[in-house]
Amino acid sequence: MYQMPNPETSPLVVLDAANIAYNYAESLNPGLQSQVGRQPNPHGIRLAIDYFLKNNCRVQAVVPISWYQLKPRPSDHYHLHNRSRQDSDAKMVTDDVEELRNLRQQGFLVACPPGDDDDAYSL
Repeated sequence: MYQMPNPETSPLVVLDAANIAYNYAESLNPGLQSQVGRQPNPHGIRLAIDYFLKNNCRVQAVVPISWYQLKPRPSDHYHLHNRSRQDSDAKMVTDDVEELRNLRQQGFLVACPPGDDDDAYSL
């Protein structure tokens, strides 16, 4: 686990986290992504963040805000039975929600506003 380096002495690296997650998933199973639908793998985001932290860079990974709407766990009866309610968060497309939760809690993920292009933030 790494801490964010000092902003006075470290450059800021902004990552396009969605593209990293999708490309990492594709690299693990080439060709499989097109057969079952593209599913991002957030572990790729963790690997990219760790790389830059090891090299004394500050890191912010930009994701679409919809990635904060997490898929419920099987034991989460409220969200499983209330998917249509506005306060349900059952819209996430990937099963690796723990990785995203951890990155968000550690302050590495930044969501772009709804309707904005997350690619524009990392350029």
